[in-house]
Amino acid sequence: MLKYRNFGKKSLDEIKEKLATLNLTLGMTLSEELETAILAEAERAKAAKNKAEG
Repeated sequence: MLKYRNFGKKSLDEIKEKLATLNLTLGMTLSEELETAILAEAERAKAAKNKAEG
C-alpha cells in the first residue's frame, strides 16, 4: 500500500488502528460466512446510495 501516491506510513497506521478497533488486521483470512456478510453489506450500501442519488 505504501507504493501508492500520497499514501504514507501515517495513513497505513491510521488504517491499522481503525481495523484494530474492529478486531481486524490487514492480511487476515476471513471466514466464508464473514466474507459473505461483508459483501452483502457492501451491496446494501451501494443500493442505498444509488437510491439516494435518484
